[in-house]
Amino acid sequence: MPAVLVAGLEAAGKTTLISIKDQPERTLGTEIVEKALISNLRKLSLWDVSGNEALRPIWPAHYKNVRFNAVIFVVDASDERLFEESKEELHILTNEEELRETVFIVIFNTKGANNVPTLEHLKHVFGFDKFHTSVRIEGFLIDVKRYDRHTHEAFTWLYNNLDS
Repeated sequence: MPAVLVAGLEAAGKTTLISIKDQPERTLGTEIVEKALISNLRKLSLWDVSGNEALRPIWPAHYKNVRFNAVIFVVDASDERLFEESKEELHILTNEEELRETVFIVIFNTKGANNVPTLEHLKHVFGFDKFHTSVRIEGFLIDVKRYDRHTHEAFTWLYNNLDS
């Protein structure tokens, strides 16, 4: 079963995206759930890690001991004040030796706001053009509280790239 690390800053929408709980609370530590993100497709082992600043140093303990096939990195796209910190964490992950062959999907969570930047702008701000050419990464702009065609498109991309 493919293992997927679900990371991002605190309250970005990680737990809501993978719908571990009906009424998600902040994740303290790590929660692991086996679930298909698209019905009728194979289950994934989803490792939802806390984005709390004090707990982020624990992230390497996971990927240094578990072979992750993918990283879902969730960003609060409604709060530009968090972009730089989110970008730094994303770039750290993409440069880790243990994650070199891992697929990265960045979910820019609109949180229902209408005034978020465009996907192209977010990719520019987050330096998608600066990643090493070996990094397989794609970004999607979605509201994680809604499962719509954009969410389906993002999860389809993830499934299609797990084995490539």
